[in-house]
Amino acid sequence: MKYKDSLKPHRKTKKHFFLNLLFIPAVCAVCLLAAAALYFSENDYSEEKRAFDASVLQYEDVVDTYAARYDIEEYKDYILAIIQVESKGKGSDIMQSSESAGLELNTYSPEESIERGCQYFRELLDYNEYFGCDNDTILQAYNYGNGFIKYAAENGKEYSFDLAAAYAKEKSDDTRVFYINEAALRHNMIWRYGYGNMFYVELIHQYV
Repeated sequence: MKYKDSLKPHRKTKKHFFLNLLFIPAVCAVCLLAAAALYFSENDYSEEKRAFDASVLQYEDVVDTYAARYDIEEYKDYILAIIQVESKGKGSDIMQSSESAGLELNTYSPEESIERGCQYFRELLDYNEYFGCDNDTILQAYNYGNGFIKYAAENGKEYSFDLAAAYAKEKSDDTRVFYINEAALRHNMIWRYGYGNMFYVELIHQYV
């Protein structure tokens, strides 16, 4: 009997140990979310549009050149916003457009990236002529690929965050990855689906 009694505290300790394994990460996540929400609420929740970084504006003349070539001058600010969101104008493939041409990531130089990015934006506009979706759908399609335009057309032809999230959920098989910034926190999230960025349109509209 003494032997059996001595096991009881051990089992209880073991139970508490496993409960702590579940509880501690949950508390950490809540604290992180609260701290991040407080930080962004004090610093980044302004409704005013943000200015482009100088590292982005240094490419404005290049954007003008290729926006004119592909007849998308009216979308110039969106192109600058894409550069801002994708790279802040730093690195080589500043519009992350290599993959849209079937190449490896970061294949292009900054100017080549802008040329291909403008060309791809034109392709999305042309593709959308048949479907008639709104501009935000095109912006999200820059991140997701033109398949999102068809998907949006089959679901009301108007962009919404819920639509973008549903598409990413489907494409990622409901895989979630840690992701935290002010756009995510507005939706009380510290994650995104593991396909593209379902917050892309909101990130772009911080600048345009």
